[in-house]
Amino acid sequence: MAVNSQYAIVTIDRQLFAITAKDIREMIIMPEVARVPDAPEYIRGVCNLRGRVLPIIDTRIRMGRRSALQERDELCALTELREQDHVRWLEELESSVREGREFKLTVDPHACAFGKWYDCYQNKDALISALLKKFDKPHKRIHAVGVEVQTHLANNDRDAAESIIVRERETTLSELKNLFASLRMLILEQQREMAIVLTTGEKVFAASVDMVVSVESFLASNMGPLPPGLEQGDILSGVARCEKTDELVLILDVEHLARGVDVDRICGGQGVN
Repeated sequence: MAVNSQYAIVTIDRQLFAITAKDIREMIIMPEVARVPDAPEYIRGVCNLRGRVLPIIDTRIRMGRRSALQERDELCALTELREQDHVRWLEELESSVREGREFKLTVDPHACAFGKWYDCYQNKDALISALLKKFDKPHKRIHAVGVEVQTHLANNDRDAAESIIVRERETTLSELKNLFASLRMLILEQQREMAIVLTTGEKVFAASVDMVVSVESFLASNMGPLPPGLEQGDILSGVARCEKTDELVLILDVEHLARGVDVDRICGGQGVN
């Protein structure tokens, strides 16, 4: 059977795509990007690649999807909110004890906003998943403090209740805050995109991808047109099936991906040649 040219297999928004290797100049960790005023939304900005300036297309936005940058930043912001939830939770518990009023926040670790998210969230990154597992014990412990405090108050032992809160602020809450900080740092490190430097005609530009998986060749018999309904503004040229894994891969059309991108204007006349 005839074998087509090689393709780089990449992931974009948790989906497999293929880019023909002949269009690829190089693959690099996403460099520092400078925003360009009045550029189309899908233009992430420009980067300096060894003294040369080239535009970077945000491939997700080009496909009408949410940017990986936005997704990453929203996840980091979410962890900051959930961290502050628990800081305020303990503060409210302490205030309720001092003021002699009912504590109305949940003592169920599965019922707070973080607990609901934690029970449902899945991440394929092994390091992030391993770190998330470390939240289980201290998160359950911090909520258990509410039950212990209420027990002491029922026995008219406010001093013991306040002592527990002080202790847990210095231990369990401190551990949770450190875990949230580590999670944010790991999200920023592990979810850093790749930039694929591409060339089509006289245009040279970079496109963002989540990860480069492999380089493969497809049998001609395993390639075909897109099924009805999968067209995305001609950015996709077809679909292929991986021989080893039997997975389906959507093939990106580099020429159409760059259509409408004025390299000279975006790069201020400093485009890559």
